[in-house]
Amino acid sequence: MMCTSLFAQNITLQLNSNLKNQMNVTESPSGTYNIQTMGGDPWIQTTPVPTYNPEQVYVISFDYLAENGLDDLQVFYGAPVSAARLAKFGSLSPTSE
Repeated sequence: MMCTSLFAQNITLQLNSNLKNQMNVTESPSGTYNIQTMGGDPWIQTTPVPTYNPEQVYVISFDYLAENGLDDLQVFYGAPVSAARLAKFGSLSPTSE
């Protein structure tokens, strides 16, 4: 017999506009960000996630509007930032809705 359990929780990620590179970020309304990238290596960090447990499964979900799409989306998770903690999503399709 096999028993599996799934525990889910919502953790709101907040972008830390003090830790960013080659981008302008505005927040309006709360939790909604307008990001304009500039340059070849734009990035931004979130504020720390207080309850991160590397043994649990996490899903990152977001909506985006980008008429030209997004190129080479990458998410680094956990500390320290390294290639061992990198999820690559590639390009995301253009969208206007």
